[in-house]
Amino acid sequence: MTNPSATGFYHSNRYSAVSACHFCDGVINHEPWCIEDLKNKYQPVADFMSHNGFQIQHFHVQDGKAVLSAVAPTEYLKARAWDEIKKIDSSFSDLQHDISLGSGAMYVVKSGDNLSNISKAFYGNPNQYPKIAQANNIANPDKIQVGQQLKIPAA
Repeated sequence: MTNPSATGFYHSNRYSAVSACHFCDGVINHEPWCIEDLKNKYQPVADFMSHNGFQIQHFHVQDGKAVLSAVAPTEYLKARAWDEIKKIDSSFSDLQHDISLGSGAMYVVKSGDNLSNISKAFYGNPNQYPKIAQANNIANPDKIQVGQQLKIPAA
């Protein structure tokens, strides 16, 4: 089978125009390539989430929609995930989603890290580092060690 084209799709040995499903003709029993194309469409969002400390609970295709359920470590990263979704498809009508806010995340300090750049990564603002310092009982924010595990509060 071929992949979708601009004018229609090859589907079950026939050529059809797009209707209910963006990847095939909207039948309940989607073609295997249709399901994979739909999952691949939102794979960059799942990749963003897994690289940024989200807990992905579900990511699959069901009833012609991608299903994505995840817990975000911070409000800032939750908003960035929505930005990633809207970059792919501003209507996201073929996505069933549930992105909730968790209680934070754990982070392992890497070489070159400081609380300001960790704060910027999780909160979008380097000046939020006192939240991280307080949550981890760090008296001197300049004294973190490579390999140290830090709790990153959600808010």
